[in-house]
Amino acid sequence: MSEVNNDQRLNIISKLPDEILQTILDKLPVIDAVSTGFLSRRWRDLWKYISVVEFDPSWVQLTGKDIISSLNQFICLHKGQKIQRFSVRFTYQPEMSATVDSWVLFAINKHVEDLDLDFDVTDNNIIENTAYAPCHKLLPNVFNNRSIVRLVLSFCDLELPMSIQLQSLKVLQLHRIELPQDAIQMLTSNAPILEQLFLSDCNRTKDLQIHVAPNPHFSDLVIVENFFPVNHTTKMYIKAPTAFQVAFMGSMPRSKYIIEEVQECDEAHFSLQGMFSACGKYGLNILVDDSSALRYEYVLLELLIRFRSSDTFHMCNWCIQVFYSY
Repeated sequence: MSEVNNDQRLNIISKLPDEILQTILDKLPVIDAVSTGFLSRRWRDLWKYISVVEFDPSWVQLTGKDIISSLNQFICLHKGQKIQRFSVRFTYQPEMSATVDSWVLFAINKHVEDLDLDFDVTDNNIIENTAYAPCHKLLPNVFNNRSIVRLVLSFCDLELPMSIQLQSLKVLQLHRIELPQDAIQMLTSNAPILEQLFLSDCNRTKDLQIHVAPNPHFSDLVIVENFFPVNHTTKMYIKAPTAFQVAFMGSMPRSKYIIEEVQECDEAHFSLQGMFSACGKYGLNILVDDSSALRYEYVLLELLIRFRSSDTFHMCNWCIQVFYSY
């Protein structure tokens, strides 16, 4: 009886319009969407029109096939006119450059809205030295695009073209990238409706300039840093005149944080629990007179002073402990 019911359900679903079935397939992992092609003739080609494409290490684990050849084959077979989300997470090697470029062009030509590229998913290369590890140089097409709404880039060479046009970009996330000093200013100046900027472990070997162009739509600046292996002599410069919220997360590894302009910031977040583990590793304790510990206390206090006009503060235990020790 159950077999009959299952067949009936499958027949009912199979009679739905292609557009609805393709929407259903977009909710599935790529491997499951592709597998539906074996159900019946009705389903054979439907997966070739899916608009959500995600390849990561789980693909290798589940299929035993490498991402490179699998994604190349998928692109050759894809028939849809639109890609909603294109996400690839793998460990890049320099000989893959032309192949990766073909993937990015595929997504751009399909009017991708959500582009997510991680070229060192295991975080192996960057631990040694971001500046000298093999990075993929992105095509300039990525930065002259009318369709991208959300752009997530991890561990790549951000050599920006002279002309940048990101008219639809609302969310920009940059992870583990050595940014040119003017990169943030160039990107945000040419993204007129940008709302959120998320930076994670960028410029571990040099100063980080975060100059966000004035923009009435911009609301959130989030900065995440791990204590190691950031060069602790480096500085961070922040100018975000129209940011509503500014958040510091992870730890505070740099020698100085220079806030040049955040006059419209209403909420400041300091979630720096990573400082506990960093202090523990080096035997530091903010409750005793230790010169290294004191240095980070002073850096935090200087930072807090620059946000004194904010209406709301969110502080972690480490920040509160430092604050009340003075």
